[in-house]
Amino acid sequence: MDHIESVPDSPYPALQIPCLSSEAYDGLDFLTYPERSGWDIDRLLNGDFSGRPTEETAAFLQNWLFFGVLWEVFGPITKGAKANYVQPQEGTEHGVISVASLDERMLELSSFIASYVQSAGLESGQIMGHRIETSLRTVSRFCRIATCNGDPRPGFAIWPLTPEIDLSVRVLSQRLAWTFSTSGVNIILSSSTSFLQFPCAWLPLARMHKAGWCPSEVSMVEETFTSASAHYVSQMERPPAAVQRKHPDCTSKLCLARQLNEETYRTAHTTDECDCQHYGPVMDEVVSIISAGGIPLLSITPTRKEPFLKVEVEKYTEGKKYIAFSHVWSDGLGNPTANTLPLCQLHRLGDLLDGLVSGISSLDLVNRLAFKELWKKKFHGPSLLFWMDTMCIPVAEELKDLRTKSIKSMKAVYERAFRVLVLDSDIQGCSSADYTQAFMRIRMSAWMRRLWTLNEGVLAYQLVVKFGDGFLDVQEANEKHQKEAYGSEPANTKGTFGNPMRDADSFHWKFRLLRINVISDPDPRMVRRTTQSIVSPEAKRCFAIMEAFSAALYRTTSKEKDEMLCFASLIGWDTTLIKGLEFEDHMHALLSTERQLPQGMLFLAGPRMSQPGWRWAINRFGNCGAARLNVKSDDMTPGIVTEDGFVVEYPALSLPVNYTRDNFQNATVTTDLGNGFTAIMEISRHDEGISRAKYEYESGGDQYDRLYILFWDAANALTPRAPLPAAVISGPSDEDLEKEVVVYRLEFLAYLEVLEKTSKGFSEAKVGDVAQRIHFRHHQSDSVARLHWIYLGSPLLCGNDHQCNRAIDF
Repeated sequence: MDHIESVPDSPYPALQIPCLSSEAYDGLDFLTYPERSGWDIDRLLNGDFSGRPTEETAAFLQNWLFFGVLWEVFGPITKGAKANYVQPQEGTEHGVISVASLDERMLELSSFIASYVQSAGLESGQIMGHRIETSLRTVSRFCRIATCNGDPRPGFAIWPLTPEIDLSVRVLSQRLAWTFSTSGVNIILSSSTSFLQFPCAWLPLARMHKAGWCPSEVSMVEETFTSASAHYVSQMERPPAAVQRKHPDCTSKLCLARQLNEETYRTAHTTDECDCQHYGPVMDEVVSIISAGGIPLLSITPTRKEPFLKVEVEKYTEGKKYIAFSHVWSDGLGNPTANTLPLCQLHRLGDLLDGLVSGISSLDLVNRLAFKELWKKKFHGPSLLFWMDTMCIPVAEELKDLRTKSIKSMKAVYERAFRVLVLDSDIQGCSSADYTQAFMRIRMSAWMRRLWTLNEGVLAYQLVVKFGDGFLDVQEANEKHQKEAYGSEPANTKGTFGNPMRDADSFHWKFRLLRINVISDPDPRMVRRTTQSIVSPEAKRCFAIMEAFSAALYRTTSKEKDEMLCFASLIGWDTTLIKGLEFEDHMHALLSTERQLPQGMLFLAGPRMSQPGWRWAINRFGNCGAARLNVKSDDMTPGIVTEDGFVVEYPALSLPVNYTRDNFQNATVTTDLGNGFTAIMEISRHDEGISRAKYEYESGGDQYDRLYILFWDAANALTPRAPLPAAVISGPSDEDLEKEVVVYRLEFLAYLEVLEKTSKGFSEAKVGDVAQRIHFRHHQSDSVARLHWIYLGSPLLCGNDHQCNRAIDF
């Protein structure tokens, strides 16, 4: 584990991975190594690791799936031998493993491959790539079916590897797979490893459970982090505020310790002993500004008489510089009954504002024309202007219309702010000295788990986070780190996606990408050019909606009705659209204003709408408790919204007639891909973990007795052993498909996985049931033909008024 980043001053000792045998890996064909060692590979792939002593089996698996992978990858540069990665260690029989040189070896390999392909030819390079891909694909397959003893997660076989060795196998192959997929080597070798899955190892998750992390935090780490990053998180010492917070009733989906009850809520003082008075702005002035359509700004001015400060109010006008606070109400800075805060907290806010301005260079303030702020930096006076929901959004019952108006204006508040300052009690107990750990603290904070703070972070012109040792400007820290860290090729290799540093700071560039698409005219100083250029307004809108759904997956709000307010505020919908409606109708009211939506919405898990033509769409935003598809499914391609359903374009298969919606769980089918290729595919029904409402469909329901499966293959390669997001739909039987337009019905989500692709003369596959491919038009080099039009809505056949050509043709 010495090839991944470790946490400075971790309370846990560094992991040392023992080598289990002195037997060298033989360096022959990877897939036949079990046979040469006297093992039946089919039994192993079925999760049967019995038949030999545990120690012997574990040594065999390590030799094959760890040292065998190193041989396949680094054998071409004569660095693949097992002896290169084992060091003697006192107290161990066979020494310990060291792969600290992994990044340097990857650079050496990249250089070798480029020259090798030049001299030996592309075909020779592709053979090398196939060997590497085969080894990584095999490890991925085992990591998906097996885990170590003690892991209570369902669906896994138990293999005889210790938790430490199980972790090492996953971390190594996942790191290599990511490195190959992002380094350009995959293009030369014509191999694809980016979609390989290596489910999170149990060791870091077990350590997090034992240390008292919330089950919902552990679940998020399991589903979104690599094993290396999960190990990094498990090494971090929990902040003092987090240690005091207990989670006896929390679930894997919801942290109850962070949920609020307004009836029992208490605004916090800066210390437990303090009981000072509450103060706030003159609310008549705040109300007057909001009523006139303005944004109220506050400042804290020192006075000579008690309470020695005053909260003053002024209206925002163009060009005024202010700070917008972003905080988690469960930390105690909210107030559901009055627009006030304790005097001690007001003093603290004033100190924070003064400290923030002091930390900004005078040159930066001059460049941004913030002369008033420069004066405040040099002379004491009123604080920097600020906006804070606790004092700027009226809470009195008689002002609820103004409260709605204020919430509607929050998008503008955070867009225009000079800085958005994040206050989170856990983060404020930590240091920002180490880049990866600081960003991981933000990534794991309660601030990153709330829906309202998603809007505030995304909309921020510049995001600043308060740590125990000062302020961290997220963008400045990221840019500085990139300049320092990526000045050499080894550093670029270490920056591969999926390692702790990249999993920690990924939220920053995701925020920036989303900001580009929710703000009409982003400031070029904040958002620079990105690799993803979205030109059309429709594509831009679809990106924003899909990315918002993805970003909100692990976020919650204490008030269920606030879900759609957050969503509407971020995307820019009019929040009055949902006024007076039942909660379950909110999503429909918002989405029905769009003529195009991202196709990936089809693969979102959650309760579905009940409105005809919309039963394919979920009606929740954020963490709704449903188990999501654990594969990349955020297809942002625009689909067309019609009164009958949702028109998408995906590859699709017609399933054998013996499968019905009631009996379908798993299926293995074979299909002809054309050009002499066939594929064996496995289709598995996905359990969302929630009850699904059953609707009485309109006439024609009995005609929908045939199942079809559509799927999204982002790489357009049908890569074997790489699960794809899929949806099983029902429609008319084959003879009814001559109609010009057909409306299908979404039945359930699924996974589709290519088990094997074969061509005539190469290998014979074990064939299951035959699935007929549905084809409409072949697009260039597509290996699977596409089902061009699919309406997902009410099970009604649509007539010629749609002005479509015949969409489905066998």
